[in-house]
Amino acid sequence: MDDDIYDYDDGYEEQDEANDQEIEMENLFYEGEDLMRNQPEAALEKFLKLIELEKDAGNQAKWRFKSLLNVIILSFRLQRTETIETEVKEILSLMSTVSRNDANDTLSKIFDSIFLLTDVRVVMSLSKGILNYLKNNKYEQLYFNAGTKLCKLCNDKGYTENLEEILRELETMADVCFKNKIIDQNKRNSLLFEIYALEFRFLEAKDRFDEIIVKYNQKLKDLATSVFDPLTKAILEETKGKVLLLEKNWEKADSALIEAFKAYLEVGNPKAKTLLKYAFVSSILSNSKINHAYNVEAKTYKDDPEIRAMMNLREAFEQNDFKRFHKIFLSPQIGINNDPFLTRIQDDIQVIVWKEITKSILQSYSFVRISSLAKELRTTESNVRKILIELILSNEIKGLINDVEGIFENHEKIFEKKTICLLYTSDAADDLLCVDLGGRRIIKKKK
Repeated sequence: MDDDIYDYDDGYEEQDEANDQEIEMENLFYEGEDLMRNQPEAALEKFLKLIELEKDAGNQAKWRFKSLLNVIILSFRLQRTETIETEVKEILSLMSTVSRNDANDTLSKIFDSIFLLTDVRVVMSLSKGILNYLKNNKYEQLYFNAGTKLCKLCNDKGYTENLEEILRELETMADVCFKNKIIDQNKRNSLLFEIYALEFRFLEAKDRFDEIIVKYNQKLKDLATSVFDPLTKAILEETKGKVLLLEKNWEKADSALIEAFKAYLEVGNPKAKTLLKYAFVSSILSNSKINHAYNVEAKTYKDDPEIRAMMNLREAFEQNDFKRFHKIFLSPQIGINNDPFLTRIQDDIQVIVWKEITKSILQSYSFVRISSLAKELRTTESNVRKILIELILSNEIKGLINDVEGIFENHEKIFEKKTICLLYTSDAADDLLCVDLGGRRIIKKKK
C-alpha cells in the first residue's frame, strides 16, 4: 500500500518538474520579447537559453520556432553574422511543424529584417539559401511568395546585382510548376504578371526602356489573365502605357496611363500623381478631346502645383497658345529634367507642338519659306521638312515642298478662294498681315 502511494507521488513530481520547465520557457520567451526594443543583447540571451532548454526537453518545438525567428531578427539588428546561417537553416527545418500562414509570415518578417545587415554579400547569400531550400523541398507557394518579396525589397533598396537572376529563376519555376500540374494556367499567368511587373520596375530604374519594349511585346502583350492585385495591375498598365508612348501609339497609351493612375490611386500609392502627369502628356500627344482635368479621380490633385501646371499646359495647348505652352513645359513644376521618362519623350512633345504651330501659320499663307518656318519654330530646316512631310502624309495639310525655291506651297490656301496670290519680294516688308513668313508682300488680284 505504501509502495503504491510512493509511486503515485513520484508521478506527481515528474509532472511538476515538467510544468516548472514549461513555465520557465514561457517566462523566458515573454521576458525576451519585452527586452527586444531597448535591450536587444539581453533579449537575445533569453531566446538562446530558451532554445537550448526546449532542445534538452525533447523534440517538441513549441517555443523554439518563435524564439529562432526573434534570434534571427535580433542578429540582423546587431550585425551578428557568425551563427546566422545555422539559425536560418534551423528555422527552415521547422517549417513543417507550423501552419502555412505562420511559415509565410515568418519568411516575410525575415526578409523585412534581412536588409538591416550592412554586408550585402551576406544578405544575398542568406536570401538565395532560403529560396533554394524552399524550392528543393517543394514549398512552391512559399518559394514564390519569398522570391517576389525579396525582389521587391531588392528593387527598393537598390540591391539589383542579382535581381535579374532571381527573376529568371522565378519565371522558370512558374513554368515548371505549370507543366507538372502543380498550378493551373491562371495561377501561372498571375505569377508571371507579378514577375514581369517587378522586372519592368528594375529595367525602368536602369533607364533600359528599349529592353522594356522588347520584353513587353515578347512576353506580356498576348498573356491573357485577370490581374486581381491592384498594385500589379497598376505597374503593368504603367508599363503598357509607356511602351505605347515610346512606340508613338498615343491614343492607346493615353487609355493605359489613365488606368494605371486609377489603379495606383486605389492602393494609395504616391505614383498615382506621376501617372496622372503622364496621362496629361499622352492626351496632348494624341490630341485627345478628353481633358483629364475633368476626371473625377483627378480632382483629388486639383490643388497640387505639379498637376495644376499640367492642367495649365493642356489649356495652353487647346488654345494654341504655344509660347505659354513652352514656358509651362520647361517650368520646375513640370520637372521634365528630373523625370527620365519625360526626358525620353520630350522630342515627341516638341514635334507635336511644332506641327500645331505649323498648321496654325499655314492657315494664313499660301506660300511660306522653309527658312522662315525654321526660324519661327527655332529648329533646323531639315526638321521643318520632316514636319511638313508628316503633316502631308497624315492628310493634316495639303501642299508641296518646293526645294528649288525653298518654299512650301499651301494648296488648301491657294485653291480656297477664287483669288490668286501674286508674291513680290520685298526685303523691307515686315507686316505679317500682308506678307508671308518669307518676307514677301502679298498682293491679291481677282481672276
